Amino acid sequence: KCRKVAPIPSATVANLWVASATLKANPRKISAGSCNNPAPPPTKAENALAISDIMNNRTWSITGIPDSWYTGHCNVEHSRKLDRPVVTVKQITILSLVLIALNLVMLSSSHAGNTSIKCWKNKQKIRECGQVVPPEYAQQRIEILNDRGIVIKVIQPARTKKQLVEDQRKAKLQAIKDKRKQDDIILLKSFTTERDLLLSRDANLSSIKGIIDISIGNTKSLKTNLGDLQKKAGDYERSGQTVPPSLIKDIDKLQRQIKDMQSFTEKKEQERTAMIKRYDEDLKRYRMLKKVKPR
Repeated sequence: KCRKVAPIPSATVANLWVASATLKANPRKISAGSCNNPAPPPTKAENALAISDIMNNRTWSITGIPDSWYTGHCNVEHSRKLDRPVVTVKQITILSLVLIALNLVMLSSSHAGNTSIKCWKNKQKIRECGQVVPPEYAQQRIEILNDRGIVIKVIQPARTKKQLVEDQRKAKLQAIKDKRKQDDIILLKSFTTERDLLLSRDANLSSIKGIIDISIGNTKSLKTNLGDLQKKAGDYERSGQTVPPSLIKDIDKLQRQIKDMQSFTEKKEQERTAMIKRYDEDLKRYRMLKKVKPR
C-alpha cells in the first residue's frame, strides 16, 4: 500500500516555497525528491526568479512536484494525483491590498488609543477641551480623557502662595506629631517602670554635677596660682625692677585657662538645667502613657 510521508500542499501564499514559480505553459523541471528524500526549500535564485515572474505580470503555477514525492516506490494504482491550481498576479495583488489595509487600520486604532483629550475651564467658567491646553489655563485643574470620553487622570491646579504657606504650617505640625510619636516609643522601650526613669535621672544628674564640681575646683586652683604670680609681679614693680617677660607670659596663660574653665562650667550648668527639665517632661509623659498617677 502507498505510505504518505508528507502533507498534500495547497496553492496558498503560505506554502508556495515547496514549489517553483514558473511561467504558465513553460514550466521548469525541479526535482521534488521522493518519499524517503523530500526536496529542500527553493534556493535564493529560485525565489528571485519567482519575484521576477510576478513583476512581469505573468501567471504561474505550482509544478515540479512529481507523484513519487507522495507515493515513493508504491504501486501506480494506489498513487495520489496532485492538483495544481493556478495563482494569478491579480489574486496576489488583492491579498496584498487587504494586508496593507489591515495594517493601516491597526496603526490608526493604535494612534487613536494613544490620543488623549484635555479639558479645562476658560475665564467664563465654560468647560473647553482639546489636545493642547492654552498657556493661560495651564495652571488650572486639567482633566485627561481617553477616546471614550472617560476621565483617566486629573492634574490639580498650581498652589497659591497662601496655600503654600498653609501647607508648610501643616507639614511642621505633622513633623512635630511624628517626632512625639517616635519619642514616646523610645521612652516606653527605655524604661520599664517609673522607678527606672527616676534612677536614670538621678545617675545622669549626679554625673554632670561631679563634672561641674571638678571644674569649679580647677578654677579655684588656677585663680590661686594666678594670685601668686600677680603678687610676684607687684614685688618687682615696687622694688623698681622690670617684671620678667616669662612671668608676664605665665600670668596671661593662667588668665586664659581660668576663662576657658569658667565657660566650661557655665556650659555644664546649662546642660544640667536642660537635663532636669527634660527628665521632668519625660516623667510627666511617661505617667500619661502608662496612665500612672503622680506620687
